[in-house]
Amino acid sequence: MLKNSVDHMHKPLSENEILRVFRNSFVGNHLDTSKKMFSLDSVEISETGIDKVLEDDTTKPANITSQLLILYYLVLYEDLRLANMSTIVQNGRKVKSYSTEFLSELPIKYLLQQAQRNQHEYSGLFHPLLRLLITHFPHLSLVDDWIEEDRIFATSQGWSSNLLIQDMQLVQMFDEIKLCPSKLIKVLRHMLRKSPTDIWAHSKIVIGNIKKILDPKVPRLVQELYRKVWMRLNTVLPRRLWMMTINALMMPDSITSKFTLTHERVLIDPLQVLRCDGRVFHCPEVLMIVLRILQASLAASKCQLTRHIQDKPLVDKTGQIQNDTEREELRTALVASQESAAVHILLEACLDSSKNNNWALREIRGIVCSFIHQIFISEPSLAKLVHFQTYPRQLLKMTVQGVPSMHICLDFLPEILVMPEMEKQVFAIDLTSHVSLQYALPRSLSVAKLCLNTLSTLLGLLSADSRIEMFRATLPCTVRLAEAFPPLLDDCITFLIQLGRIAHSQVTLGRGAMSIPVLALAPGSKVKTKSKRTRYADRLLEEIKETFLILLSVAVLSPRIY
Repeated sequence: MLKNSVDHMHKPLSENEILRVFRNSFVGNHLDTSKKMFSLDSVEISETGIDKVLEDDTTKPANITSQLLILYYLVLYEDLRLANMSTIVQNGRKVKSYSTEFLSELPIKYLLQQAQRNQHEYSGLFHPLLRLLITHFPHLSLVDDWIEEDRIFATSQGWSSNLLIQDMQLVQMFDEIKLCPSKLIKVLRHMLRKSPTDIWAHSKIVIGNIKKILDPKVPRLVQELYRKVWMRLNTVLPRRLWMMTINALMMPDSITSKFTLTHERVLIDPLQVLRCDGRVFHCPEVLMIVLRILQASLAASKCQLTRHIQDKPLVDKTGQIQNDTEREELRTALVASQESAAVHILLEACLDSSKNNNWALREIRGIVCSFIHQIFISEPSLAKLVHFQTYPRQLLKMTVQGVPSMHICLDFLPEILVMPEMEKQVFAIDLTSHVSLQYALPRSLSVAKLCLNTLSTLLGLLSADSRIEMFRATLPCTVRLAEAFPPLLDDCITFLIQLGRIAHSQVTLGRGAMSIPVLALAPGSKVKTKSKRTRYADRLLEEIKETFLILLSVAVLSPRIY
């Protein structure tokens, strides 16, 4: 009997051995091996067959097959290691793991494209490789990227490698972008007629001058061509491109000047992507680029947190694996907070500003709404979190009309309505009115009735100040509710009559209810002076009359009721 356990397995490949496979390929020149961040103490493999594959011979052409096999080995190795990590820890074994930083340097996206375009040669490898990559690298398998890549490679027959572009000329053209943009337009069009791997050599110059594209005096055609060139570069080494773009768009301040964002820092805090030049939110083409990076960064961060939990299971004093329920809840809360913060930042960018042209603001709002819709569809619970946190009410019309998935708010609007904060109650009623106009559904009708009942109940519960603040904000909502559902017209009119009587009584008295004891104690002090509360009550009374007239015009006298 053997007393010691024996591992019947090959020793894993070292990082240096893996990099040798990619050294002779196109991307080999762009692999960042100068950082010396990989562990070099791994045991070398002695098998002669693998030694031949990893032979460092720069004269040999690139072998896509060997690179795909090594990539499949890496991803499958990590998949099995993470799946069996609990058993490995319990047995006290130490196994090699490949760091996220090392994996981020490999041309995963490029190799996956090669396997997809040559499925007749790699039919047995493409599908299992794709399954593993979607699981462990979801940020490299975004739907938008697949659609864009199909569009790019559909025109591959017209690509030409004879078009030479000099780096010095390219730099000069970016410098003269305001004086003579036609030169840069010509070069960018030439880039679109070259393969993505050919134009990657100019990526540092192209990305390094991205801030010059943000200038409002730059023609829109230049910005559109720039975005198309960026999308082509995104098919080669996307993660390297993302870091270059984020660092190029950083605002130069005392914080960002001291460090350079890396892939690991973005995994920890994906909101770093939005710490960019404010002009990005006034330039639709560059905003689309930033949102593409943000979407990928959020997916990568979410995957990295899951990987961290699997990679480091909790072990108690007896050596037993503990339950990860608490850590999963913390991970879910962290991911939700990151995504909701990103949504709020983008919504604030949609507020009307004098810096935005009307056409630019409309386009930016459309881009942001499309992005938010994708997030809400992928994670419906995020929509609930964002609306429980609330956002500026002037954006409600935009979000309801621009985000098709906003109808899911009907499921949790009653929960917001019963919250004690007046601000959230007003937000819920306002949102209900806009959703009712956009989606006149039976569910919307029931929520609208609940809102009117809540308003009627609050008439007798609120103080004078709170009543004025509450109902001045919700008067326009009654018009939208009556316009969306004519059967609610009687309830809306009844509510306006009751509110009008209360406001008229307060104006007639010339003082609020809270000021009566003060006036009684000092009858000659402020009897002839109208308080600020009374002036607001006057405005409320006038707004009630205006609302009643608008209600008649929109909901009663309108020729189109249904």
